[in-house]
Amino acid sequence: MRKGLKDEGEHFENNIFNYSDYDVEKIDEFLEENNIYIVTKVHFEDNKLYKQENFKLSKRIIFLNTEIMNEHLCTIYHIMDAFDGLITDYSSIYVNYLLLNKPIIFSCPDIEKYKEDRGFIVDDPTLLMPGAIVKTQAQLLKNLSLIIENHDTYKDKRNDAFFS
Repeated sequence: MRKGLKDEGEHFENNIFNYSDYDVEKIDEFLEENNIYIVTKVHFEDNKLYKQENFKLSKRIIFLNTEIMNEHLCTIYHIMDAFDGLITDYSSIYVNYLLLNKPIIFSCPDIEKYKEDRGFIVDDPTLLMPGAIVKTQAQLLKNLSLIIENHDTYKDKRNDAFFS
């Protein structure tokens, strides 16, 4: 989540998830043990941030280059079916991803601050989030493990969200 004019939300400082418990070695170990790569598409304004020296990157996180995608007239919507799950924050991309009926994890370590600063259009946005809501790396890895083990506990909630 990038900061806007009102300085809403938290801006990631040294890790893509903005988790206080972020440990690049632990996430690398988990991703490697499970043969997982995380393909990341950040907002074009944030592309430069992950290239900074103090930015801790996992070896198994691949950043999609917005400029290259634009050159090929490709958007994330063209390729989203290639992925086994979605990790997002407050982005509306999840609404489109619902069509695929695949797992969604909502990474929201700053949800209280975001609600206070910028606000949501509904009182409780979590009611519209058909997936695990995580605030820490430990919670993210736990929920990724459940997905790997085919424990998709949010399938019914996604169906209700989409077909209700």
